[in-house]
Amino acid sequence: MKQAFLNILMNALDALEKDGKIGVAVRSLTAERRKHDVLGEEAVEIEVSNNGKPIPPGDIDKIFMPFFTTREGGTGLGLPIVHRIIEGHGGDVWVESGHDQRTSFHVVLPVGPAGEERR
Repeated sequence: MKQAFLNILMNALDALEKDGKIGVAVRSLTAERRKHDVLGEEAVEIEVSNNGKPIPPGDIDKIFMPFFTTREGGTGLGLPIVHRIIEGHGGDVWVESGHDQRTSFHVVLPVGPAGEERR
């Protein structure tokens, strides 16, 4: 999980321009409030957003594909690794980016009873 969030934050930093900002929000979700399905009745959503360059609409569907990159010197593996780690924990990850100059990565993970370990 540490690697997944490090990759998301590094991408957010890379997209920032001068005086840019990154925000992190954490929300508890019930099954009725979730956009995407994850295992379990309760989930947590972590949103990492920035006000940097938006992701072009044609690239949104490609960013989790291995070796797709728009960054010079990039490998195109950071976000596919994020996708694999999050799904491996029973969660989901997606991105929203638009003309409002805001890009948000959403990670939704299942929450179990305290002390319960998920695999």
